[in-house]
Amino acid sequence: HDGRPVPADKWESFKREWAACRNLSHRNIVRFNRVVWFITSSQQAQRQRLNPEVPHLCIEMEYCSLGNLEKLLHKAMDLSHTRKEKTQPRDLTDYEKQAAKFSRVLELRLRIAYQVASALDHMHSHGVVHRDLRPTNIVLTLERANSSEGGVKLIAKVCDFGASGHARTSSGTLLTTTS
Repeated sequence: HDGRPVPADKWESFKREWAACRNLSHRNIVRFNRVVWFITSSQQAQRQRLNPEVPHLCIEMEYCSLGNLEKLLHKAMDLSHTRKEKTQPRDLTDYEKQAAKFSRVLELRLRIAYQVASALDHMHSHGVVHRDLRPTNIVLTLERANSSEGGVKLIAKVCDFGASGHARTSSGTLLTTTS
């Protein structure tokens, strides 16, 4: 999803996403705040290519400043190729520094994988199955590390629960994981 408003006829997907996420509170799951309904003016609708006669929905959620994991992976690959051209670390943005570190440091990649696994474990323990997990549905943000660690930490958060569902057996019993 590109973040633009969606017509209200997509309400079922929104309901699924909202129902799946509103009760999931975990450091590695994007926090959902509220659903906003609105009708656009004719001018706004024309600019955004929306139907002005149809109400639209937006889910307001936590902002994750670094975009998604797929973009970070592409940036890391680009930087590994340009690194040969001797790009100076001080010339890189914070995002590019994280991407460069991601391509070099196995521990960071494992930490991201662990964070995603932790989010999935939490979801599954609440009976929620994502069903569309991929790099574009993992968003990233930076968190200031405590003073003893110094610097910033890259934090992964699972998002886009539009295809999610509840885990059930063929007999209809809800499946959950045990902790």
